[in-house]
Amino acid sequence: MVPWLLIQLHLMEMISIGVTFNFAGTMEAGEEYTLTTRVFNPNSSFINVNVELFNLSDNSSLILSSSETLNAGNGNYRTFTLNYTAQATDAGDTLQVVYRGLNVNSTARDFSIDNVGLSVVAVPEPTTTALLGLGGVALLMRRRY
Repeated sequence: MVPWLLIQLHLMEMISIGVTFNFAGTMEAGEEYTLTTRVFNPNSSFINVNVELFNLSDNSSLILSSSETLNAGNGNYRTFTLNYTAQATDAGDTLQVVYRGLNVNSTARDFSIDNVGLSVVAVPEPTTTALLGLGGVALLMRRRY
């Protein structure tokens, strides 16, 4: 199990083309990851942005958000929420979040990131759940006799 259950970052950084952030610890099969983050456009033009959970060790995309258009300085944050359950092939790999500006041919097309949160829930293995269930049945049977 990873040593962290919740990571919360508060950033207000201007980004142009994109930025990445590597999370500490490694992924384990069956863990459920929920990334919640907000992105804002403080400038005079629009920009399209997407957010991605990425397996850095395997150089592969895990889940990619749809592209969101951030209008010029409208004061509204766009909230992105991505959910991913780690597979056996992800075990021991590094999880990364990628923010990507999709149309950055103008300096007015930057974006800011705020409130990056990653929660991790360890899902019990099926054998553990089965053993707990059998133990409960055994206790019920013992009480009856």
